[in-house]
Amino acid sequence: MFSSRADWRSRAVGAANLPLRTSNIYVDNENTDDDFPTFVMPKNLLSKFVRIADLRTQVAAYIFGCTPGDNADVREVKAMVLVPQMGSHSGVAMPSMAPNHEHLNGLVPLGVLHTQPQEVLQVPPQDLVAHARMGDYGWDCDKLITMTCSFTPGSCSLSAHRVNQEGRE
Repeated sequence: MFSSRADWRSRAVGAANLPLRTSNIYVDNENTDDDFPTFVMPKNLLSKFVRIADLRTQVAAYIFGCTPGDNADVREVKAMVLVPQMGSHSGVAMPSMAPNHEHLNGLVPLGVLHTQPQEVLQVPPQDLVAHARMGDYGWDCDKLITMTCSFTPGSCSLSAHRVNQEGRE
């Protein structure tokens, strides 16, 4: 008789159904900041990101993009960079070096995107620390966001936060 202490089978079935949730995407825009640009996330990138996700282990990616020539108040996400990471149910640890590749030439860092098992009403402390660490890469933290993809029942919920100087201190 096979016996396992882990619930790997139910987690695998649950993860197999995650891409179906990208057909219903909810974007939280209640607390928008008028002086901060609008971010455009392509659905194909989000769908691919959700395909590698797990309900109980957080996954993260750095997002890179550009500003279109016709609108300076928009940032388009063009690439996601998955780096070696260690995830758990409560957070994800990223490396201490910034990604660097020839495919990123011409793109600027926009921040980080990570999954979380459920929506939270405020920014978790680990997101604040991760946001401040992106400044160690030489990136301008005032222009970066921390975007979360929460797995709500039957859908995905996107929310983005930026941290000002007071918050980083």
